[in-house]
Amino acid sequence: FGFRAALANKYSETYKKAKSEHGESFARRLCNSQLSDAVRNVNSVESQPASSSGQQLKLRPDQIDARNSIGRSLKEGRRRVILKASTGFGKTELAVAMSAGAIAKNKRVAFCAPYTTLINQTIARYSKYGETRVAAMQGDHELTDPSQPIQVCSHQTLARRKFPDADLIFVDECHLQFEVIYQWMEERPDAVFAGLSATPWSK
Repeated sequence: FGFRAALANKYSETYKKAKSEHGESFARRLCNSQLSDAVRNVNSVESQPASSSGQQLKLRPDQIDARNSIGRSLKEGRRRVILKASTGFGKTELAVAMSAGAIAKNKRVAFCAPYTTLINQTIARYSKYGETRVAAMQGDHELTDPSQPIQVCSHQTLARRKFPDADLIFVDECHLQFEVIYQWMEERPDAVFAGLSATPWSK
């Protein structure tokens, strides 16, 4: 009973904090989730100042160089790019920063995670930097909300449903080469697909 009471109290504090910093709608979406790892992760990082645009994320010089390199490729007309960077580089952080820039231009973003266990982790990473306009596209996940401009998707769910409307699509661990991503590329030749991988030639 003591453990459950402590958990309920933490849940309440998470709701209060999310509501005060991000609004009631996000607080409900967050706290309605039955997947406690997302709640714990977001709760652990909410001590940072809130920002609806994610601007509090500060990229390192090497991450800025990577972002600029991707930008140059896009300006040259390439719509399929890959960021090769070692584990720990901060590829997800770079995706968060680029997502903020895309949303500022009224674009929509999708982040494809290769494993369902990474869905909540990715949402929590966006939330860490103040971005609350994020939803899940994975099974019957309780953070499902197609109206949100950032959709964190599982490949398994993408294979069973209509692709979300997105202009910028991040493909995490792109070397795994899921067939559904190739299908999406064929359907959306105008969209930008940015692959993220430490080992893009492993398969």
